[in-house]
Amino acid sequence: MLVCIIRLMNTIYGKKDKVRLASAGIHFGEEPVLTGKGGSGTLFFTGCTMKCPFCQNWQISHKGLGTNIDEDIFNSLCMVLAQKGAVNINLVTPGHFAPTIAAWVSNLKGKGFDLPFLWNSSGFDSVDVLKTVIDDIDIFLPDLKTLSPDVSQRYFKTSHYPVVAKESLIYLAERKPLVYAPSGLLSRGVIIRHLVIPGEIENSKEVLQWYAKNLRGKTLISIMTQYTPVRIPGISSTIPERSLSESEYESILSLVRSAGIENGFIQEWEKDQSRDWLPDFSEENPFPSDKSIPVWSWKNGFIKENLAF
Repeated sequence: MLVCIIRLMNTIYGKKDKVRLASAGIHFGEEPVLTGKGGSGTLFFTGCTMKCPFCQNWQISHKGLGTNIDEDIFNSLCMVLAQKGAVNINLVTPGHFAPTIAAWVSNLKGKGFDLPFLWNSSGFDSVDVLKTVIDDIDIFLPDLKTLSPDVSQRYFKTSHYPVVAKESLIYLAERKPLVYAPSGLLSRGVIIRHLVIPGEIENSKEVLQWYAKNLRGKTLISIMTQYTPVRIPGISSTIPERSLSESEYESILSLVRSAGIENGFIQEWEKDQSRDWLPDFSEENPFPSDKSIPVWSWKNGFIKENLAF
């Protein structure tokens, strides 16, 4: 039933031809093969097919900060980001706008726009949804949060996530083999992100073992240790109230080695994990200035001082 609801969301948004956006800019915090020297041209869409209770982008995923944009604004944003040196166009949580965004990307590519487009998602887009964008998106950056129905139900209020995620990841790996540009940047392929949840090392073990068996060598994996006990106003949920411990981090490194995973990325463990870089989408630049150059915000539109070249 849940998959049907997700499909319906995409269909409704597509028919209305409305896309809601919160922020756009050059972002330097992605994986090295997605960032390069120029940064990733990120567009943060409002809403998400998941409602993670510890989402760092909760202001837009849960609370709806953003404003509607049309195809002309989308095209202008992509052009500006390219002119400012972005190495790709990074569409963050776009799944519920899939049909409309697919059409916009296809139209823009038809006009000669040649930067790779990146689909940055929760991993909860069904194969049917992915089929609407597979021909127009070059790089996919889905999460693989869990393969445990129990963990999925406990944190994400659905036991169906593992089924959807496995099907979609296998589909993407088959359709988008890894291709690198001469610069070493990824121009096509799949990077799967896994956030390690404190106290849930067995969950990560299951994910890593399944990845090694099914997707190793076909995709890259990016293991994230940045979990922060974010409390979302108005959301009641039991979440871990601490960051990842050093011993848990060492356990993850051991699991990676034992699974034979050699290609990918893993964040370094930090003792002080206060995460003062958590985004604030009520600001014109949601991120620290050394990590992001904003070019558009939902409050003020294009940021004139950052459009100069």
